[in-house]
Amino acid sequence: MKKYFLAIMLAVASVVSASAADFGTSLGVNFLYGSKKSQKGIGVNYKINFTDNFRVSPEFQYYFSNDNFKTWDANANLEYTFPIMESCNVYPIVGFSYSHWTEKMKVPGLDRAANIYDRIGGNLGAGIEYYVSERVAIAAEVRAQLFKHYSQCVLSVGARYIF
Repeated sequence: MKKYFLAIMLAVASVVSASAADFGTSLGVNFLYGSKKSQKGIGVNYKINFTDNFRVSPEFQYYFSNDNFKTWDANANLEYTFPIMESCNVYPIVGFSYSHWTEKMKVPGLDRAANIYDRIGGNLGAGIEYYVSERVAIAAEVRAQLFKHYSQCVLSVGARYIF
C-alpha cells in the first residue's frame, strides 16, 4: 500500500509541476519536532504554485529513533498564502498523510521483534514564511497530523530555494 501511495504522490507531483511552471516551484529542507514520542527529524518539501497564492506541497519527513520508535511520513498538502507584509506570508495547511511507525521490542528468545503501524490520515495547520531574497525563503509551520491512535503535533522550521 505504501508503494502505491508514494508512486501516486510522485506521479501527481510530476504532472502538476509541468502545468505550474509559469507560477514557480521551490525545494526546501525542514527540521522537525513530533510530539507523540518527542522525536526530532528532518524533512524535504517541494512546493508547486498554481497561482500566485495557491500551491500544492508534497513532502517526506523522517524522524530519528526515540524511545524505540522510528517514524517517517509522506504528505500531500494544499496551501493558500495570505500576504501580511511585502516579504511575509501566512498560510493554512490542509492535506493527506501516510505515516509509518516502527516500535522495537525486547522479546525473550528473539533477536529482533517489532510492531509496525501504517496509517493514512490528515494534516491541518498553519505556517508563516519570510522571503530573505527573491530566491530564498525561511518558514515555520505547526500542524496536527491526525491518525487513528497516532495523532501528533508537528513543529517545523526550514528554508526553501525558489526556482
